[in-house]
Amino acid sequence: MAITFSGSSASGAFFMRLGRLFQIAKVHNTFRDTLITEINDVDAEFTAADSDQIAPIISNRDRLAAGSPGLDRAIQQVARQIVIDTVRDGLGLEPENVSHAMELIIKDMNRQNVYVEENTISAGTLSAGLDGLTNTSTIGTVLISNNAPEWMSGASSKKYQNIRAETLRIECTADQSYGRSAGLEEFTVTGSKEPSRFADDWPAGSGTNKKISVTPAENMGKFGGNANILRNGTFNSWVSATSVNAYTLGGTGTALGTTAGGQGGALSNNTERTTTTFGSRGTYGMQFNGNNSYKHSVFQRINNVGGTPEKIYSGRSYIVSFAYRAHTTTITSGILRAALWDGTSSRLSGASATIDFSSTNATSTWANFTAVFDLSEKVVPQDVRFALDFSTALQADRSLIVGECVLAEPVRLYRGGPSILITRGVNDFRVRDGFTLAYTNNYASEMQTFFDQYIGMGNMLLPVAGSTSIADGTYIA
Repeated sequence: MAITFSGSSASGAFFMRLGRLFQIAKVHNTFRDTLITEINDVDAEFTAADSDQIAPIISNRDRLAAGSPGLDRAIQQVARQIVIDTVRDGLGLEPENVSHAMELIIKDMNRQNVYVEENTISAGTLSAGLDGLTNTSTIGTVLISNNAPEWMSGASSKKYQNIRAETLRIECTADQSYGRSAGLEEFTVTGSKEPSRFADDWPAGSGTNKKISVTPAENMGKFGGNANILRNGTFNSWVSATSVNAYTLGGTGTALGTTAGGQGGALSNNTERTTTTFGSRGTYGMQFNGNNSYKHSVFQRINNVGGTPEKIYSGRSYIVSFAYRAHTTTITSGILRAALWDGTSSRLSGASATIDFSSTNATSTWANFTAVFDLSEKVVPQDVRFALDFSTALQADRSLIVGECVLAEPVRLYRGGPSILITRGVNDFRVRDGFTLAYTNNYASEMQTFFDQYIGMGNMLLPVAGSTSIADGTYIA
């Protein structure tokens, strides 16, 4: 069975019926905006001294701006019933609720390659520093995930369509002087005011006000939430000079025991501990020594006593982040990869990212690498592993130092909005450090916006991949 998405209302076409319904809301909104403009013109003819003469009109303007509860709720009630009945009639299924019905509809849209128009949304412009101040922390930053799961959007790299157009303020509000542990500073994320769902200025801000802790590589007894999944993410704990706790070291190609390499060209260990540490914390870090042949690898098993007891789940997104630098001399070749693996045989699709040192040179100053792993459409294998490995060998006579390695699930700021993770820097954050994160959304898709307003899409969206088959002008008319 399949849903009829296009055609006439009489044929039971889903989008035609809802489009006609949303046209009522559109006409009403246009009339309301016009009427408010006319009342404002009247208001402009009076001064504060005699404005009491038009007080009844002004009070009606304010009620208009708040929406028409009777009509809006009727549209909402009918729209939600259409959604539920469409699943019953089109798919022969009984949904648990409206959200479950929308999930089934979205999946059927993707099966039939039915897409709506797409909003244009900025990826989010991150600026460090608040109120003219410079952040105490260097390297430490806000990492962002904006993309919706492929099963909803119809393709990878499609942004959540209902991200609000606003500038988020991300401020450190508790540090060591407030009793927080170093590396676990607390940030408060605030968005613009959220209007009521049927107000004339909806959609505006998200209204988010959320507290988020920094995610350090060192676990520090914190589990779950946005904590680091990896064990020994600082690479501080070693069994010996060439054996690191919770990881398996390996590689392919001509080993340094045969041909010396690394910084200065005289080192014989492929991978070893170093006393150069990120932020001068701990005793050791991890150092890869290059000879232009050996391809290093470092694996950690997940949900395993020999690696980390934490788990990776399907249907979620994760952010990976690590700090890196050259030992001394700038590195100009080699490709380092971060990925999730099915055992040691293959990498998981959507969970792999690389840094190419031929285009992004590694200097003796710490830098940060980040990537988003999307597991929304993936089956997580039983033997899943996290790895750093070189797909192209590290430059000869050079050494790369890695530290502060984090794999964690970011925190969603609001339903249908972006998710963020805050990482530790060379210097720890202090109160009043912070960032601004600016988003724009042109809300070009009327269908997407009306669904969010009257159905309540939450963390879902109508598919937007490929060419548009449900044009607003055809259905909302």
